[in-house]
Amino acid sequence: MTPSTNLFDIIHSLTGSEKRYFKIFSSTHIIGFKNNYEKLFDAYCDLAADKPYDEAAFKKKLAAKPWSKNLTIEKKFLEDTLMKAMRAYNAEKSGEGALNDTIANVHFLYNKGLVNTAMKELKKGIALAGELENLPGLITLYQLKLNLTRITQTPSDIKGADKDLEAETRILNMLDAERRVVHARRKIYNQNISGQLRKNITGAKSTIQQLEMIEPSLLTYKARMSLFFSRAMVAEKEGLYEDAMKQYEQANAIWKKNELKLHESYSNLRAILTNYITCAYFAERLDVFPAIIEQIESLPTENISDMADAFAVAKGFRLIYLLNTADKTGSEKLIKEIEQGLNAFETQLPKRHILDINTNVCFLLFQTQNYRKLVDALNKVFVVIGRDEKMHQQLRELKFLEIMAHFSLKNYDLLEYQLRNTERWLKEHKLNEGFTEILIKSFPAMRAEPQFSTIKKELSTLACPDNLQTLKALVLDWMATNPPSNKITSMKKVSLRANQLG
Repeated sequence: MTPSTNLFDIIHSLTGSEKRYFKIFSSTHIIGFKNNYEKLFDAYCDLAADKPYDEAAFKKKLAAKPWSKNLTIEKKFLEDTLMKAMRAYNAEKSGEGALNDTIANVHFLYNKGLVNTAMKELKKGIALAGELENLPGLITLYQLKLNLTRITQTPSDIKGADKDLEAETRILNMLDAERRVVHARRKIYNQNISGQLRKNITGAKSTIQQLEMIEPSLLTYKARMSLFFSRAMVAEKEGLYEDAMKQYEQANAIWKKNELKLHESYSNLRAILTNYITCAYFAERLDVFPAIIEQIESLPTENISDMADAFAVAKGFRLIYLLNTADKTGSEKLIKEIEQGLNAFETQLPKRHILDINTNVCFLLFQTQNYRKLVDALNKVFVVIGRDEKMHQQLRELKFLEIMAHFSLKNYDLLEYQLRNTERWLKEHKLNEGFTEILIKSFPAMRAEPQFSTIKKELSTLACPDNLQTLKALVLDWMATNPPSNKITSMKKVSLRANQLG
């Protein structure tokens, strides 16, 4: 976001309930009239969210408003008030926010000398912190209680001091256990994403075994969930996907049991279900996909980031399900929904997610033989990839999809150009392995029988490395459903037109 688009982007990211809360928050200290920054807020809301923000046009539109003379100042007031309102909104919605408010209330009452009232507020805070398993908050509250007890000196408070110390000791032990387990999970996760976990699998297992010796009653919800995730990551790395699925099933059960007490957000459950369905894919358990996807789609979302994440997960796995099953019912509808979602969440989704979804859309269009739309979709993917060298393996498959699409559409005037361009690109990036070289040289001859059938048979028996097996399968599937045209255009004419295009 540039400074000129900050407010536009922030305001158009707000949900309806967030906008209503801001209006109430900003008008609490005035009667009958709007603040100037509230009028500015309304002006931003009136702008179309699906069109680029034009600062000059916006200023021109507001020029006739008397309050717009000091627009820079009003913008600053609006941004500050908006941030305060959203902090208050989130604090009101979350148990953690309520706990922080309670601790602040205790400090205020204590400093004012209202010790008895502070003690009542403090006991409410201890109950809430215990329900949330907020261990640092509990320790803070017990320390405050000890300070208050020194002043009140009531028999009940003094009598309970020893129990409070015992409780504090237990909380410290729980906090130590939680930190050990969470630290271990983070370490295993970092090894996993860096590719080092396979080398350290024995050490990871040993760490998990040590953590499992911790007294179960000392493990908080957060610690137990971290253990499940750690075990699942190790199982996944060993290829034991069914075992990993069982870990996520247990994590799901614990989440549901603690949902009301410990979670104001459904993002954690979405993460559990996402990992579960990923393992199901590698375990070839497509049978569980529909129910899990529906569960993911049914989860409430709290903000635009949640909405973007839910979209990417649910639509991404619906794509994968259709790609791996014979029934393609609903393909067109799904692709339209994905196009709308990518437009809506373009700035919230990582480039990697956008690329994966767009790539799978291309494969689905290829499977359903919608070659005209495939060519357009491929162009979008090429733009996203740009010059990213990490994507060369994926780009190679997409370039051959483009060749097959033009062949199927009988765009022979483009075919030779595409073949030469792809061959040159493969050589430049040292990806011109035996299979791809033979494949490129085979396309011109495929345009008539009996060459087509002969080439198909030869390609099916041709050996190729593991990283080209997917491309080989795509080509053979395509050849099975795309017989050649009987009419042959002169290759000389094709060459001339291709050179002109080049």
